[in-house]
Parts: sequence; structure tokens; C-alpha cells
Amino acid sequence: MDYEKEEELLKSGDIVIGADEVGRGALAGPIVGCGCLINLDFISAWKRENEKILIRDSKKMTKIQREKSAQWLAENIPFYAIVERSADEIDAIGIQKSNGEVLQNSVEQILEKFHLSPQNGNSSQKIHILIDHFPIPSVNNRKALSLQKGESKSIAIAAASIIAKVHRDRLMDTYSVNSPEYMWGANKGYGTAQHREAIIKYGLSKKHRKSFTTKII
Repeated sequence: MDYEKEEELLKSGDIVIGADEVGRGALAGPIVGCGCLINLDFISAWKRENEKILIRDSKKMTKIQREKSAQWLAENIPFYAIVERSADEIDAIGIQKSNGEVLQNSVEQILEKFHLSPQNGNSSQKIHILIDHFPIPSVNNRKALSLQKGESKSIAIAAASIIAKVHRDRLMDTYSVNSPEYMWGANKGYGTAQHREAIIKYGLSKKHRKSFTTKII
């Protein structure tokens, strides 16, 4: 992870916010977005860990690595916001809109908490909003930059990726307690062969996205 560019921005007095989502392609469960505000203290703390704490694309980490990093991030990152859209909401408004909303709303919460919106008199501040892949031109009239493979280019996006992934995985583990037949603890709601077979055998649960499963049933 190359954090030097973001560190330079922070040293110049700029603000850096990164956002990412998880669960877009799952057959069950919510889509989860996370926005992360970073600062120089956070960068310094991570440097002191001497690579003991991994901050990278959450998909390239083991569960143990993600859990460890998520706990450290929760204790050291200045602020983060998590936003969900449920299976019912995804069915109602579509995955594209849901994807945009969880990213946009998570960043909006940060902007509003720290009074960083232009309408609050801070329009001259340089705020860098970095979004992984999904195109969002602006948030609260602040320009946002969409980065392909953003988790490998931005520490703020990577941190958001880890927090969102761990949060959603824990949700799916919880849902699996009452619906063990779908094996969400293992597949996290994604369309594995076993998950698809369970849908055919048992039908859909309340946590399934009906718009994603029409071809299966």
C-alpha cells in the first residue's frame, strides 16, 4: 500500500476521505458501504506498527488478518461511518442505486459530522473524496474521485474496505444462526453451488434478494 500521496495531502492541510462497499454481488444480505476519514496521527500510528497491521484490499486478506486490522482501525482511525441497504431495499430501488447510496451516505455522514459541507461555510477547504471504482461525481457538492482498484492505491479506501467487509461478514454470521440451511456463515450470501442448491431445496428467506434469485427458483 502506497500511502505517501495521501500523507502529502494531509501534511498540506487537506482532508482525505475514502469509501468502499461490499456485498454488491451477493444473493442474500445487505450491501454495506463505509466511509473513512484519515489524518496524520493515523498514518503515524500505522507506521509504528511496522507492517504488523495490514491495510489493503480486504479480498486479499484472510479472515484473521481482516479481523485484526478492523479492530486496530476502529481504535485508531479518526472516524468512520457504515451504511447498509437491505435485501428488500435492493429489490425496491435496484443494486446500482443502492451501491451509490451506501457510498454517498457514508461520506455525507463524515462531512456533516465535521461540518465540512460547503453550506456550512467551509467551501474553501480542500477535501479529497476517494471512491473505489463506483462513479460518484460529487458528495454534498464536493467533487469525488473514483479510482479503479482503489483499495490498492489509497489507504483510506483500503481501510473502508476492511471495515465494511468485517461488518457485513459478522451480519451474515448472525443471520445464519436462524437460517443455517443456507450456510451464510461460510458463503456470506454469495452464490456458491451449495447456496444455490439450498435455495432450490428450501426456497427464499427474508434475507434473500428476490431480484437476484429469479433464475434460480
